[in-house]
Amino acid sequence: MSDKSLLQIYQEVTPEVSNIYVVPLIRDDHPDTDYLYLLYKEILSSKENITVRSISAISHIKLIIAPIFDRSTILHYHWLEFQDWKSAIGIIYKLVCLASFKAVGGHLIWTVHNLYPHNKKWISLHKKIYRWMASKADRVLVHNPSAVTLVSKEYNVQESIIRTLPHPVFPSQFIEKEKAIATINDNFGISLDTELPLIGCFGAISSYKHLPELIRLVSHVSNKKQMIIAGYVKKGMHDIHAQLLKHSESEEWLNYHNGFISESTLPYLMNAIDICVFNFDEILTSGGIEMALAYNKKIVAPRLESLIDYESNSNVYFFETDGEFVELMKELITP
Repeated sequence: MSDKSLLQIYQEVTPEVSNIYVVPLIRDDHPDTDYLYLLYKEILSSKENITVRSISAISHIKLIIAPIFDRSTILHYHWLEFQDWKSAIGIIYKLVCLASFKAVGGHLIWTVHNLYPHNKKWISLHKKIYRWMASKADRVLVHNPSAVTLVSKEYNVQESIIRTLPHPVFPSQFIEKEKAIATINDNFGISLDTELPLIGCFGAISSYKHLPELIRLVSHVSNKKQMIIAGYVKKGMHDIHAQLLKHSESEEWLNYHNGFISESTLPYLMNAIDICVFNFDEILTSGGIEMALAYNKKIVAPRLESLIDYESNSNVYFFETDGEFVELMKELITP
């Protein structure tokens, strides 16, 4: 547990911190939606004499020598996973660089975003890598208090080195719904109705979100509804994409937009939606829920142990069964 800022957590590890490496790259050209930019924004804009450098996979070689010149160097690592043999080779290279970084005196911070990759490939190997990563980390960070026990148990790491850091808040821009829907219709080439409640699910298209099943559930909610699913298709998820296309062609109330949602378009999408729905089978941290909260949207999500911290939020509603989802949605979209 911790109510400290990110910088204070760094200073727990090395009080004189002045050099921070971040993996992966910070996308400072997306200041309103890039998680990493928002996470480091305070440090980047502070008057502290601290240098933050984000590095790519190929630049990991720099980690081997950085601590030699500055013993207070911190490496803050985020996502670490692979999906195929090609990316597995990359992981070996990264782990060698990480081990070398620690061997020459570097300090490692690791933020756990997911217990394991969403595609559930190579789970046993990922488990070994993540336990090794946790054993090397000076601090392990999570965004929800409920994740502390989950991470401690799964990675065999002492809770004493785990810190809870609030998820960065996404900036929001409020726009009248009629204007928002008109803009989304023009940008996405669809025909949303301003008079009907709009159910939305946004973000990367991936199997762990169970979108075809979500569509089936929403189909039982009401005749007076419309839904939009929007996001880019992740690697290896083309079967899901094909299913969503098929559903959108056969269901008049369903709209599917396949593509990256730009920062300029996102505020219009979020203001057009009335209820954000999620159907994860597992999640540790949900950027989608955090984004929906930033726009003060009603949220319907499965009751998972890792999401229980949202239970006190009046905008978040949990379901455990298909029937509960349908009944809950009927209540929420009734005028």
